[in-house]
Amino acid sequence: MNTSPRIGQVRCSVFISQFIGYTPENVEKFRPIFMPDVEQSSVQISGVVSPGQFNTPLQYGMPWNLSRNLSGQNENEIVSFVPGKIDYVLNQTGSISDIVPAFINRCERAFNLVANLKGIDVNRIAFCPLHSIRIDEDNPASLYWENILKRTSSNGIPCQNIEVNYLLKNNEIINGKDVTINFLHQIKDGFHLVNGKKDEDCIIIVLDINTAVENNRMFSIDDMHSFWEKCPDWEKFLLENIF
Repeated sequence: MNTSPRIGQVRCSVFISQFIGYTPENVEKFRPIFMPDVEQSSVQISGVVSPGQFNTPLQYGMPWNLSRNLSGQNENEIVSFVPGKIDYVLNQTGSISDIVPAFINRCERAFNLVANLKGIDVNRIAFCPLHSIRIDEDNPASLYWENILKRTSSNGIPCQNIEVNYLLKNNEIINGKDVTINFLHQIKDGFHLVNGKKDEDCIIIVLDINTAVENNRMFSIDDMHSFWEKCPDWEKFLLENIF
């Protein structure tokens, strides 16, 4: 295909040994680390949409967010505190090289401050970029799917809503240590939205790069730096392998 992948969303996560539920004290502890000038909100339940859900009053111990809108249309940053994990998500469309390295650096600085807090142990790390490739008459989806699937039609009827998932697993050296890394791929037909309306068809590629579950594995700040440092190269290699 002639169109290069662009980034649409990128998430960096640390898995921790406890749940940082909502309390005013936790807000005051973590807001300066991530987003000093924003208000907290409740976390939307995945897959459920209801009127006023984003305005659900926060209660002690429930998952919560910090979020802010950016200058671009439909662009924002969200930090979610959910059971056993902190997700830092950037929703922004553009060049991978312009967006991903800078966001990883912001995440690393914030997660280092979190890891320095008393009682916080990081036991897994994840990097999950979402990419899209524009589909049009010059670059039909069939050009891509014919390279990965044996059949893309039946009796002359083209397949639609194709989705392919697979996992690669490999041992990588993280700060001098042998660590098993999951490279999860999700590739599917999709479309791009602007203000809730379909803008264009595309192929969506999600790469979930994460450290495998291992008993008693803890990641130091130096370990995390080694992981984040490798993420852009892993992303580049996996995308080149797909295409």
